[in-house]
Amino acid sequence: MEVDVTENKPKQILVGTDGSPDAQRALLYAGRVALQSGHENARVRIVHAVDEAVLAGTWGVMYDLSGLEEAGNEILHAAMKIVQEAGVPADRIDAEVRLGRPAQVLVEASGDADLAVTGRRARSSIERLFVGSTSVALAASSHCPVIVLGQDQPSPTPPGAGVLVGVDPSGLSEQAIAFGHDWATRAEWGLTLLHVNRSQPSWLLGSMPSKEQSAAQSDASRGGVAALAERVGAQQAKIEVVQGDPADELIGRSADYGLLVLGAHRGNPNLVGGVIRGVLTHARCPVAVLPQG
Repeated sequence: MEVDVTENKPKQILVGTDGSPDAQRALLYAGRVALQSGHENARVRIVHAVDEAVLAGTWGVMYDLSGLEEAGNEILHAAMKIVQEAGVPADRIDAEVRLGRPAQVLVEASGDADLAVTGRRARSSIERLFVGSTSVALAASSHCPVIVLGQDQPSPTPPGAGVLVGVDPSGLSEQAIAFGHDWATRAEWGLTLLHVNRSQPSWLLGSMPSKEQSAAQSDASRGGVAALAERVGAQQAKIEVVQGDPADELIGRSADYGLLVLGAHRGNPNLVGGVIRGVLTHARCPVAVLPQG
């Protein structure tokens, strides 16, 4: 199933909640997205997952499911209040408790959504290795674009912000550019398309490329990015081609943007590429991931 970004006006914005500060930030962000230009009729769907794994306690004692559902309803009530305080009317908010592992529940729910929003947990050195299993699983397997939030990141439309799209030759970039172009247009932001030619060590190449060779490579990359931009109507985007490490370049620029957009292969979360994992962990702005394939 391909992510359809030809009509980027979400009719349903999905956000999971467990009552944590990460979830609260995601709820606030989702509420603000629902109020953006072009999203006036979007609904916010809040889902709280009750993991079956917590139903079996020590020595096989089963917890009372009704009690967990009651606690879940309290979490949902607080979540709905956050979205309403963001300005979304109550009649545009849906909330439900679902049984299952959070990542699986959200991936399944994403099949009916146009956009998903999730917070990430990566405070300790160990957590940073995994970014947050739910966030990675959703970003890897979602049926709709996913926006992953770090700590203390801006609202969807901070003044003077822009959209940065990471562009590569893998075939995933066209939809990422289309998504970024649509977001930038509605938010009245600038759009930058960044392609990074990965640096290779001289011992691997045998010798350093000449200035002429580097210039030719940059020109070819710029032409490829321009062709992709033209196909989705983003001819006015600023194109940057640099040499370096893709993750480092994207992370280093992220603080200057309101949204960073990346395409990704849909599949096993354990196979999410190192660039995306690194960006999700260290980016200084929200990251939109478009799983495809």
